Amino acid sequence: MTESRTASEQAERARDLWEEAVRIERTADPDHGEWYAIARDMVGTLWALQSMAGLLKGRVAKYDHDRIVRDDAGLDPSVRLDECRALLAELEATLASAESSANGFWSAVGHIGVEVQP
Repeated sequence: MTESRTASEQAERARDLWEEAVRIERTADPDHGEWYAIARDMVGTLWALQSMAGLLKGRVAKYDHDRIVRDDAGLDPSVRLDECRALLAELEATLASAESSANGFWSAVGHIGVEVQP
C-alpha cells in the first residue's frame, strides 16, 4: 500500500533534504565533482520551483471563480488574490533567472579539473 502525500508534505521533505545537504557541504572537503552534482540538482530544483510557482499562479487566478472566498483582514478577496498572482509571477521570473545562473555555474564548474600531485 502506497502512502498518500500532499504537495506541501513533499515540499517540506525537499526543504529538509536541502537543509541537510547544506549542513553536509559546510564540513566536506572542497570537491568540484561534488559541486557539479549539486549544481545539477540545484538546476532541477529551481526548475521544479519555477514550475510550481507557475502552476500556483494559474490556480490562484481562478480561485474565486467557483467558490466564495473571504479575506481575514476585511479586504476584497479578489484584490488579495490579484496580489498573490502578481507575487507568484514575480517569483516565477526570479526563479527562472536563478535557474539560469545555476545552469551557468553547473556548466562552468564542469570545466574544472585538479592535477594529481606525484
